[in-house]
Amino acid sequence: MSITATTIWEIRADGNNANGGGFDITLGGTDYSQQAAAVASGTVTSAASTVTATTAIFTPAMVGNLITDGTTWKQITAYTSSTIVTVDSAPSWTAASIKVGGALASITALPSTLIDGWLIYLRGAAGTINVASNIVFAGGGAGLSPARFIGYTSTRGDNGRPTLQASSTCTTVLSLGASCWAYTIENLIIDCNNVANIGITYAMTYPAEVAYCKVINFKQYGINLNVPSGPLATCRQCEVTAGESGATAGITGGTSAVMVDRCWVHDNPCVGIVANLNWIIQRCRITNNTGASSDGIQTSYGSAVLDCTIHGNGRDGINYTQVYAIGVNYRGNIITSNGRYGMNFSTATLFPGGPYRTWDNNAYYNNTSGARSTSTGASSGLDITLTGLPYNNAAANDFSLNSQSGQGAACRAARIPGALPGTGTDYLDMGAMQSQALAISVTSIQSMVFEPMSVAGY
Repeated sequence: MSITATTIWEIRADGNNANGGGFDITLGGTDYSQQAAAVASGTVTSAASTVTATTAIFTPAMVGNLITDGTTWKQITAYTSSTIVTVDSAPSWTAASIKVGGALASITALPSTLIDGWLIYLRGAAGTINVASNIVFAGGGAGLSPARFIGYTSTRGDNGRPTLQASSTCTTVLSLGASCWAYTIENLIIDCNNVANIGITYAMTYPAEVAYCKVINFKQYGINLNVPSGPLATCRQCEVTAGESGATAGITGGTSAVMVDRCWVHDNPCVGIVANLNWIIQRCRITNNTGASSDGIQTSYGSAVLDCTIHGNGRDGINYTQVYAIGVNYRGNIITSNGRYGMNFSTATLFPGGPYRTWDNNAYYNNTSGARSTSTGASSGLDITLTGLPYNNAAANDFSLNSQSGQGAACRAARIPGALPGTGTDYLDMGAMQSQALAISVTSIQSMVFEPMSVAGY
């Protein structure tokens, strides 16, 4: 037996890396992992899976908690007496000073091989969690239950975000290795602190997700979805900003199918997103990434850029970098005020027979060299040429649509196809930000004055 897959770990800045750090509610007992201090400590000996204390330190409530000498973690599975408990397997120590319960202080104190199904909570209210060296995890096998890193502020599930801050010789703040299975990272602020090259790296054989995270102050990449060909990686509702001079990309990755969904990549001195083969980028804001070669998005074969807001980047809004424009789908985007073209196919040989419906129905304004790099890829008449910025306040990062004619109003309910297959009609706005329908209140209806009908003869 080993530490169970249903174990939940706890990390908080005021914890201690010599604490137990975890608990499994299915084994009974009381969860002592969510407090800063250990619930018990003392000197013990062990024989096989039996641990014997020199003084009375154990209680029945400790079943399910982890016991450790600071190096090896074991799980209490049964209570015999105040001096004797059973653990999941024989410890490596025969005599040691141990602690039971209490949170860990650092993510690096976790076992280097994660078990599928583990939940690892990181509590943010107690302060920044420092990361002095690379956090690299391997997987526990191809299980079906993902291990999850989840941040919170004061109560598990409150969606608060603690900060993992790089220090010392850390070069990648959080890395999940090739043998990991379906691990997710949620609700964290990753501060590379101008020290680490990369905030989050996935180099996994199996599907992965990073969600609701913010990565700042990176030297090379904010998020690197470096999964190989085959599995799906998802980057969802993340923010990547404040990259250092010399950085390469806010979000990048390998040749897998990758989805970047509803993210905001902004104010970096580099390309916003470098998309590889078969990437889907949808409803993202890619804004104000500066530099003479800083495109909003660089794309490859089989890629899709759908319903994004791409504004104020140093070079092209969308730059297609391959020889042939094969399998691409770039539609519904608002592309404004970029330093060169809105959409650039200058390196691609386009097949005859244009215009092309797969990269039309975009809205353009004020791109320095024009909307597109080539007339061969001309619109089918579904593009929109705006007369001004369509946003309420781009300078304050408010990219919601204004109501001005020829600007935001021209982008509302303008997303093709309009009519859906079968029955029904689609009225999506263009760009990442959707306008809110006007609500009619009951009180406004009640306050309306109805004139009596005049009917002849009455």
